[in-house]
Amino acid sequence: MKLRSAVSLLILLGALVGCAPSSQSGLPTGSPIDGEPSLSDDGSIPVLTCDPLPLPDVVPTFTGPWASDFDREYRLASSQMTRDILEDSRITVAENAELDNAYIQCMTNLGFTNVEIYADGSGSIDVPPELAGQFESLDHSCDCSVGWSSVSAIYHEMQGNPDNVDSVEIMVQCLIRVGLEPPGYLPHQYLDDLNAGIFDDMVGDDSMKFFRCNADPAHAKWP
Repeated sequence: MKLRSAVSLLILLGALVGCAPSSQSGLPTGSPIDGEPSLSDDGSIPVLTCDPLPLPDVVPTFTGPWASDFDREYRLASSQMTRDILEDSRITVAENAELDNAYIQCMTNLGFTNVEIYADGSGSIDVPPELAGQFESLDHSCDCSVGWSSVSAIYHEMQGNPDNVDSVEIMVQCLIRVGLEPPGYLPHQYLDDLNAGIFDDMVGDDSMKFFRCNADPAHAKWP
């Protein structure tokens, strides 16, 4: 998440979190998602804790290459919305958009502006000076409210790697497919080249080939 104005840093998806016990709406008690948040006695915005919901009597049996990730995040889920999305072992475009919109609404209700989430799961947000010191904790609270980062992380990983192939192996396959590396190029060679900064120095078509594989190793093609 790129923060504009008072703060400037990049937060990447991938920190999979769980959140507080939920209300009957399926969101943690005190969630700011549906309207203006209630303030603490000192005037600050309260921060939600992230504890999983109680598990139902029957936990779904997840299937497919990402089954273990679905099972883990289902058990850690802090909102019923998250569990409803995960229970059928898939995350649709519409379901991911629903979570994006819920997170955006939550952050907007807390006083942040121009909250955007892009197609790749990254995003940007304008942070007013009075909230700069609370950004991380409030972002965490909204994440708890909807389970955004955990589900969105799986969704975007599945788009780029639907068969859940080892990330190094799928990158090597892509580099060979686009013609950046020769047939027979091996994972350990890729890791050596990566650590040596070989790909950082590429220019022109080679740089673009690496960029495409890095962005979508399962589907990238050249030209």
